[in-house]
Amino acid sequence: MHIAFIDNVCKPDTPGQGGHSDIIWAMAQQFVNSNVSVTIIGPYRSEIYPFYHSLLHVSTYKPLRNADQNGITRIISVLSALLVVKKYINSFDLIHVTDAFAAGVASSLIRKKPVVFTTSGSILQRQSSSAKLNFISAAFYYFVSYLAAQFTTAIIATSHEMKLWWIRTGSNPTKVSVIPLGSDVSPTIHNMKHSLPFKILFVGRLAPENNPEHLIRIWQMLQSKLESYELTIVGDGPLMQKLVEMFSRIQKKEAVHFLGTLPHDTLQTEYSKHHVLVITREAGAPPRVGIEALAKGMPIVAFLGNGLEDYTSSGTDLFVENHSLEELIEKISVLSSNPQLYNDMHADLIKACHRLNSWETVCSRIGHEVYESMTTCK
Repeated sequence: MHIAFIDNVCKPDTPGQGGHSDIIWAMAQQFVNSNVSVTIIGPYRSEIYPFYHSLLHVSTYKPLRNADQNGITRIISVLSALLVVKKYINSFDLIHVTDAFAAGVASSLIRKKPVVFTTSGSILQRQSSSAKLNFISAAFYYFVSYLAAQFTTAIIATSHEMKLWWIRTGSNPTKVSVIPLGSDVSPTIHNMKHSLPFKILFVGRLAPENNPEHLIRIWQMLQSKLESYELTIVGDGPLMQKLVEMFSRIQKKEAVHFLGTLPHDTLQTEYSKHHVLVITREAGAPPRVGIEALAKGMPIVAFLGNGLEDYTSSGTDLFVENHSLEELIEKISVLSSNPQLYNDMHADLIKACHRLNSWETVCSRIGHEVYESMTTCK
């Protein structure tokens, strides 16, 4: 088998880092280690890759300036990738993509080979939330998502919630499989034992889709629940200045720390310094930071609807319904006041991650449940 991955949403100077590029390279590494040939097609300016292997091939095309800024440039970027695909089309058994633009354009233009799409989200879900895209941006996403739903050979939804949204987008339910995103289980395990002050971590872009404004309410409501606590905010974005100003006017403001955007390695250290990760996003695909934290055994608290409940067997202990901040606060309070519960959950999360969503497990499922069914029916 020979798989072609299209990585049109990467950072050209850092292949395999950020966005969906790290997902593609993580899957590629598992497949080449299983003696499967892989070609990654991306707009790379650097030849410094996350790994090298005799079965890995990289084909590049010229990156567009500001390629992620609007729908037109995204489509042009996919078309550039497809020119490379068509050049080697006879050597590929299937094409695997990880964003709606690549899925919609590739599946509608390439009928000779199967196109597999690992979902990155759903425009219908996004537009039903409080963080809607503007009309023009949404129109592009609706267009490519409809094409993806209609023409991709198989869709891999990263949660049961996401499967329902892609069926609503127009996908045939029989071609949608639920397989979680993988996570690297090899880095240092989160070993933060229960202690005071209870340290809360937020990681994410400070933008409306992640609802970071909830952090203010969370902080204020915790005052009646916890005696000693701290909050660290990692990330940047359009709401950064507003949050800094709001936190400057509250009590215990010296216990709130803004660290900005951190390199991946530094972020791993922050996980190990905190007790719990709080996720304020109300809807969307499973947040990568949540998956990564769970893989390390770090408890999280989050709203139902992100799909993270599919990544742990401790769903009733971690997630709340109806976007209730009161219940979210209660979850944090219970974890902070019950050392035995906290430490037991830490051990359970590590076991669940190895069983459910190590990259080795995830790619094995993709190979058996998706790839084999397509290649045997050609």
